[in-house]
Amino acid sequence: MEIAKQKETILYVSFSKRGQYYANDASARYRCIYQAMKNSANGIKSDIIHMSEIKKISLKNYSKIIFHRPRISRKLIKVIKNIYNLGITAEADFDDLLFRPDLAYSSPMVLCNKESLASAKKNARRSKAALLLFHRCHMSTTELIKAAKEIHPQCLYYFTPNQIPSFEKPVQNNSIKDRFNNKIIRYFPGTANHTSNFKAIESALENWIKKNSDTKLHIIGDIEISPTLENLGRVSTTKKLPYNELSQYIDSSWITIAPLLKNPFNNCKSALKFWESAALGVPVVASQNPDFDRYFCDGLKLFNSQDEFELALKTLSNKKQYHQASLSALQASENAYFYCPDDIVKKFDSDTSIRSFNKLNTRKENHHRYKKQQKKFKKLIRSPKQFFKDSTLNPFRSSRRKSAT
Repeated sequence: MEIAKQKETILYVSFSKRGQYYANDASARYRCIYQAMKNSANGIKSDIIHMSEIKKISLKNYSKIIFHRPRISRKLIKVIKNIYNLGITAEADFDDLLFRPDLAYSSPMVLCNKESLASAKKNARRSKAALLLFHRCHMSTTELIKAAKEIHPQCLYYFTPNQIPSFEKPVQNNSIKDRFNNKIIRYFPGTANHTSNFKAIESALENWIKKNSDTKLHIIGDIEISPTLENLGRVSTTKKLPYNELSQYIDSSWITIAPLLKNPFNNCKSALKFWESAALGVPVVASQNPDFDRYFCDGLKLFNSQDEFELALKTLSNKKQYHQASLSALQASENAYFYCPDDIVKKFDSDTSIRSFNKLNTRKENHHRYKKQQKKFKKLIRSPKQFFKDSTLNPFRSSRRKSAT
């Protein structure tokens, strides 16, 4: 068995909308890059490529190919047929509830009016059709497995939770005492898709900040907040930042929050918001969620109502309980990390297929997007018909629509 395992070679295929810059996609980083690193650390050769570039490699070099967030297309069907003909194992990987058209109403994009329900159902049907092509599938949470079994019970499912390589573990620069004395509540929604989730505790936060003059709120992400909350004076917002810059803000937080509306989509989400903060000893106040239950400890306060949310903040306002919660969070986060040797880190950091872990490449991606948009607008001047035809094929069109709003 050991000999066969050593010969196993795995290829991860990303369907990220960021294309060649998929390493800037948090989902692709957790499900492809970090998983490949974990395999490599265990002696299993693993590579990563974007679906758009799959023709550039020989599939015969791999014993297993894992498709992350696959969507149905003629190209995918052709590739899957080729894989099966070669006797290679093909597996899917999902880390969000993307494959249930009947539950598309609970998608954050729909709830935030960033996507129509009809569009969300159409995309979910593509993901569902892709899932049905596979006999094996990895899921990041047990709730996702339950949701998938309802539409594809013949598939063999693997619970593959998100994990982080040891080199990504952040360093604490702020003491527990400093965090407690400078009470900053931070929320890291990232995209505007979490606006509806934030609304679930917005009024409770307003009440807390009004009653507690020593508390500040800092939101890092592109969500919309109410004018009342924004004008309180101790509330600040920062636009979305690259992943590698977030830890410095987490490190100086009193607590971080992870509110989620109660719906099927959020019920399937993973607890990464907990251990991203817990790794720095920062307690988390989060909505009740099955995957969060895996990390039950004093450093994770779960709530189902605004009253429970305020009670959690009150508990962590006690110096002794806060100290215990910080230590507990730090200890619980250990389960989220795996050891990754330096040679593996260097290999992936220099690999041409891994475009970035850093801010430089995030800028490069933005520059690439800007240039692409310029070309589109030049085409609009020359030929409006061709412009709109191209726009339907442009993977960055959703991002452009967001910026316009």
